[in-house]
Amino acid sequence: MPDALLYRLLRPFAKPLARLFHRRLTVENPERVPSKGPVVFAANHPNMLLDVLLLGASTNRTLHFLGKATLFGNPLLALFLRSCGVLPVRRRKESPGRMEENLETFAACHRLLAEGGAIAIFPEGVSHDRETVLPLKTGCARIVLEAEAKHDFRLSSVIVPAGITFSNRELFRSDALVAFGEPLDPSPHFAAYREGKPQEAVKALTLELESALRSVAPHVPSEEDQKLLRALRGFFAEADAATEERLVVDRALVEAVSDFRDRHPFEYRRLRRKLLRYGRVLDLLELSHGEIGRTYRLGPVVRYLAPRVLLAVAGLPFFAAGALVHYVPYKLPAFVSSALATEPVERATVKLLTGLVTFPLFYALAVLVTGQPGLLAILPLLGVFSLIYSEAVSELLREVRIFFWHQRRDQRRDRLKLWREELAAELESRRREYEAVENRPSE
Repeated sequence: MPDALLYRLLRPFAKPLARLFHRRLTVENPERVPSKGPVVFAANHPNMLLDVLLLGASTNRTLHFLGKATLFGNPLLALFLRSCGVLPVRRRKESPGRMEENLETFAACHRLLAEGGAIAIFPEGVSHDRETVLPLKTGCARIVLEAEAKHDFRLSSVIVPAGITFSNRELFRSDALVAFGEPLDPSPHFAAYREGKPQEAVKALTLELESALRSVAPHVPSEEDQKLLRALRGFFAEADAATEERLVVDRALVEAVSDFRDRHPFEYRRLRRKLLRYGRVLDLLELSHGEIGRTYRLGPVVRYLAPRVLLAVAGLPFFAAGALVHYVPYKLPAFVSSALATEPVERATVKLLTGLVTFPLFYALAVLVTGQPGLLAILPLLGVFSLIYSEAVSELLREVRIFFWHQRRDQRRDRLKLWREELAAELESRRREYEAVENRPSE
């Protein structure tokens, strides 16, 4: 089995780091992950290195990731990756004449599965920022079926689909969800493989995996639907709904939108234009759909504000000290990301990698300058406090801004509220119509 000593040494830090980078991290269905035995985790790939971190933080298995071979071009990075048990894979578009080198990696995967190990692969073959699961490459199914064939189909290996979802993939301290699907048993495809039809078996298993992955990951088939979905969410899910709840709502909306477009194409285009305009207005006002319909009473407002204002005042000196001390290492990752990241999916990864360098260096420098090793314990705690304080005060200020927006006597505000009610009424009518068609007994 490839050595993953460094991976095992770093794994205890994966969960704290993942939870620091994300405000809310949810792992759904962890019981579906086998505690032992050969397994391949197949995940969607929306956020490069963050996907690796989240998958590693969501299971106690030692994962051997498959990574693109171009990452191994730097000798130091190659040493680090191999020490973490990462296996290189060449992609046809980058190395069209060197694809045979993948045979060595596949052989290593076969040995891993034979020894009861765990492999992690991103079968889309590329990290992307679309809210969809791209057609899968066949490598995952090929590795599993070849490993089984080499051992007379007795390994009992399984594939666990893993859906990774972010509330905002580029935003530090956004929400993240890792949802594990039911393990796929490849044995129904063994017969075709035995009968000399390996390509047919690989293709069928890949399609099965694709369907399973789309059931646990965001999958909005068209870009047109992605834009519409963002406008529709507010009518059917709370703005602060958990990521897993939003995912369930999204799946239902994708089916309903597709049905409505097929049955009423003219009405679909008209309603879509209205919803997109409404969404653009909310973006300009920096308001969510639910915030427009709020009502306020004095008692609840006072009960909400009083403790938060007191805590904000009491914590201000500690926040000021932490913010002042951490300003440079906190801002530097964002600056480096804006300078180096060429694609949206790269930004969070660049921020994470830069932060892993800037913060330890800064703490070491503080100890060298002051001669106080105790700062290694104090500064990180002060930094975490400042981060949590900043989030709480930002939320408080937003609530105050929304409260005063509602108190204004403004015809535009009233028209927006009326527009919201009209859209909500029409969508409710369409929802009832859709449910009536869905529940109609088939003839």
